[in-house]
Amino acid sequence: MPPDRPGDFVQATIDLGAVVCRPRNPDCLLCPWRDACRAHAAGTEAARPVRPEKAARPHRLGTVYWVWGEKGVWLVRRPDKGLLGGMLGLPTSEWRAGDTRPRLAGAWAGATLNAPVTHVFTHFSLDLAVVRVHIPKGTPDADVATAFGEGFWGSAADLAGLPTVMQKARKLAEEGR
Repeated sequence: MPPDRPGDFVQATIDLGAVVCRPRNPDCLLCPWRDACRAHAAGTEAARPVRPEKAARPHRLGTVYWVWGEKGVWLVRRPDKGLLGGMLGLPTSEWRAGDTRPRLAGAWAGATLNAPVTHVFTHFSLDLAVVRVHIPKGTPDADVATAFGEGFWGSAADLAGLPTVMQKARKLAEEGR
């Protein structure tokens, strides 16, 4: 490394890696270090760099509830900490590995739809069973909150602002599939 311009040397090395010694299809004929390159001498330059295999992404299951009635769709605010922290969403069960069959708290029957919501987050994938629950007219909001969590009856504008995984559930629930 030249002592008078180390920054230029480092930048030139970075540019060489970006333009000539690329991870796929290296251009060894243009490389000024070709004769000193051990990968070129061994004929393994196309196999470099060696990348570690990605770890398997964990898979979780859960249930999302489309709770609807004359006042709209019941929405809850997710906990401030954690995934989708502080955002509005549809009520859900915990998302965990293993069998999570839909369980309803309260007296309402729900219809589980055939198609699950499948969503991939950066660190796990998720399948949610979608359960449609109709709340009869005159049911106190406190009863709905007891069964599905503190929330409110959301408007169309509230529904439009839901995160992607909840939008997928919304679409399935509205289509009734």
